[in-house]
Amino acid sequence: MDKSWLRFHPLSAEFKNGLHIFSSHAFQVASYDGGIKCPCTRCYNRLWFSPEVVEDHLTVDGMDKSYMREPWVWHGETIEDWVQAGWGSA
Repeated sequence: MDKSWLRFHPLSAEFKNGLHIFSSHAFQVASYDGGIKCPCTRCYNRLWFSPEVVEDHLTVDGMDKSYMREPWVWHGETIEDWVQAGWGSA
């Protein structure tokens, strides 16, 4: 899963585009009852919201730093995907 958008300013087009791709993908593969887990610094993947609300949270609060260092399993990324992308080792 592409995570390069996290390096950009939250108001930049690159960030917004990457964020939208992230939330759309998560909604397609990991949604529950119309929502996805919110990985922002306030919610820590504990709460479910619509993709639009998650996008707002991530724009304002940013992503939880610990989740950035792990596979995004709550959003459809597998450990194998993570290792293949060069983020970690099995």
